Amino acid sequence: MSAQRKSLEQLVKELPPELEGEVTDFVLFLLEKRTKFQTQLDSSTDSDSPLPGSPALLAQLAREANINTGETDISTRSREILESEYADYLTAQINDLDDDAK
Repeated sequence: MSAQRKSLEQLVKELPPELEGEVTDFVLFLLEKRTKFQTQLDSSTDSDSPLPGSPALLAQLAREANINTGETDISTRSREILESEYADYLTAQINDLDDDAK
């Protein structure tokens, strides 16, 4: 391939004739995909619904499905861990050190 980028027509001409059908099918697939996406984009911009595949759509679907992720106050949970579980861990470590020293 030369330093300059070859045009699509040039690349297709270099392909063996038996691949012409595959190239045609792929181009038709890309055009259909683009048309579907544009249709979804147009319909979603007309309404208040989020774009397909967007995090906003995932959040909306989670709300509609009543998905509850549990406790959302992470700072409260981390404070509980520090006050209980971590204190127990430190106490056990200190006791192990005392046992090893004896």
